[in-house]
Amino acid sequence: MRMFCRILFAFLLAAAPLNALAEQIPPHLAAMAAQLYKGVEAELQNPNVSPERRRILEEADRTLRQMGVHRWSSRSAKIDSALPAVAGKLGLDPATARDRETLETFMSGRSVNGTEAALQALEIQTNRPISEEERYQKAVEIDEAIGEARKDFSTDYVSTRDDGRAVRMQWKPGTGKFAMKVVDDGAGDSEEFAATFSGDVDETVSENGQDVTLGVQPSRQPLQAITQEDIEFLRGNILGEWTEKRTGEIYVFEASDQKIGEVLPPGEVFDDRIAQIKDRIKSIRSAKVFQWENPKTGEVVKQETYRRLKEPYEFVGEEYALEDAEEKMAALEGEIAALEKERDGGNLLPRDKHDPVGFEEFLASGDGRPIKVTVTRPDGYSYTYDEALFDGRRIAAKRTYTDLMDLTNERLPDRIKKQLIDNGWNPPGWLDLDASIDAETGDLVLEGGKWSLKVTYSAFFGDPPDVDRIHSPWSSGRLLSKEGADYEVAEGAASDFVP
Repeated sequence: MRMFCRILFAFLLAAAPLNALAEQIPPHLAAMAAQLYKGVEAELQNPNVSPERRRILEEADRTLRQMGVHRWSSRSAKIDSALPAVAGKLGLDPATARDRETLETFMSGRSVNGTEAALQALEIQTNRPISEEERYQKAVEIDEAIGEARKDFSTDYVSTRDDGRAVRMQWKPGTGKFAMKVVDDGAGDSEEFAATFSGDVDETVSENGQDVTLGVQPSRQPLQAITQEDIEFLRGNILGEWTEKRTGEIYVFEASDQKIGEVLPPGEVFDDRIAQIKDRIKSIRSAKVFQWENPKTGEVVKQETYRRLKEPYEFVGEEYALEDAEEKMAALEGEIAALEKERDGGNLLPRDKHDPVGFEEFLASGDGRPIKVTVTRPDGYSYTYDEALFDGRRIAAKRTYTDLMDLTNERLPDRIKKQLIDNGWNPPGWLDLDASIDAETGDLVLEGGKWSLKVTYSAFFGDPPDVDRIHSPWSSGRLLSKEGADYEVAEGAASDFVP
């Protein structure tokens, strides 16, 4: 028995750090990570991977196993009570077997093809067609309902290891993607590299018919290994013209000395200042004087501490000790309101308030350098992102739409487009690109997404439609390649531009 206790105690000591680390990670992200890791374990032994990339994958695998990912529970996480609102918008009752099956088919199709395509398939299945505009609006409402249910679910977790490597787990609900990225910045004994494990997130109907179950399957190209040579190549050749062959867009990257906006202080800074102002208001409110008057002579006596006076003095009442106390407290209350608004993002443009690409975090890290990003569409229209950063592996950019030509969704009525641009809605756009290896050509490419917000609009009693709100970031994929090989550093690049 004593030997058994010793063995058990030793096991608990060994397991405790693993469990403690796993508990720090949001449970749903830990479950996604475990599912993805189990799904790609066999792919890690792929004999067709070059020795150099295999070494990077082995290093990344070793880091993940040190974290204990292979031992974490892979039980699927759930978004509680996400489906009743969705079922209601679809006219379905999950309590009935038939409607539940229809809901499951819809959710499965949504995970693969997107909400609008799933709605269109449901229309065909039920023989209840609706207009493109109605379908778009219903898709927006469904996405918003699911987004509201998962609003407390974090989408990002970064762990910095003792050896200096960083492991990032990132879920992008707007794209249905989950990834684990292991990055070594080369500051230690090993070379710089980045390895990415990528998965597709399935949102399915749970057994109770009320919740959304999150499952992760490996993506078509689940493993990416970016070598130091790849990173150096990208840094030396990022500037210049890149092509998105599917959309026909031309992306031009140029060196920039633009000063990117300052990062807002953390919320605690605002809270401390608000607490100080509240204490000041409390002090003003509590400082009173007590006033007595002699009715025969008109003499007034003011006391800081209440003491009853003999006749003929009569107690008149109390008042604030500070002159203009009401006005001063109102001004301080205004300061609090302004600080709360700034703390909560009320002064931010939508491009800064939503931030699906993590631009502010990228800026705060100090790793990125400013870069100018200009996009030209096949129709000849060009635009430049307001702010953009490049760190040698990744580009993140953001902008505010200022022209009707920026709004490419043909289903939006012209009236709505005009309101978005002219009425102060400031619709935003973002770009997020990562170094990647093309599965077909083996070339280094930039892969990611172009993001924007959805718009909800409505009309009442035959009136023309008006914008209600803009919300729910979503993205469409982008894959950029650069023609040619054995590039030289682009002419005109600043000598200290490359991060």
